[in-house]
Amino acid sequence: MVESVRVTWIVDRLEGDWAVVEVDVGKTIELPLAWLPPGAGEGTHLRVTHDVGADFSSLVLRVDRETADRRARQNRSLPKPGRGDPGGNVSL
Repeated sequence: MVESVRVTWIVDRLEGDWAVVEVDVGKTIELPLAWLPPGAGEGTHLRVTHDVGADFSSLVLRVDRETADRRARQNRSLPKPGRGDPGGNVSL
């Protein structure tokens, strides 16, 4: 019997031959840069599948373009900060 777990990770930053990857809110791990799928870089969402069987364990990393595209659309729909806003205190 094979047990599968699917999660999404985000590439936080690249440091030399290593990728720092956020695997949970505030929790990161380091992976060899060579393990990332082609085209993955800072900010890339990864769809991760971990399969465990009686005599094996496999980890598959894929670029999650669907999540990245959805977030890009959400960011485009957010209002842009006003150019005339001087900043400062907010009164409620």
